[in-house]
Amino acid sequence: MLAETTPSRKGNSKYTVVFLPSDQSKKLRSFSVNAIGMAAIALTAIGIIISLVLVAIVYTPLGRVLPIASPELERLYGQKVTEIQRQLNSLVVEVTTLQSYNERLRI
Repeated sequence: MLAETTPSRKGNSKYTVVFLPSDQSKKLRSFSVNAIGMAAIALTAIGIIISLVLVAIVYTPLGRVLPIASPELERLYGQKVTEIQRQLNSLVVEVTTLQSYNERLRI
């Protein structure tokens, strides 16, 4: 078999980032990164952004605004709703009793 003499271009692509300062007296800065390095930088940036969003949701009042499904919270809210309904029913009965008493007093 013949050996391949041309070099493979796979993995040889490089990306160059150049920083141009607005002030002419400052030095031009640039750096080069290959495709794997660029992917690593992008994944790291995405990971940092996701982490910051999660921290913002968990440790700030923003987490109270966003609905987060939790079986424990649903059970707790269900108990509170049941208690409020029970109180509302007793108030309705009491108001009805007071209305009938008021009507009897008017007669």
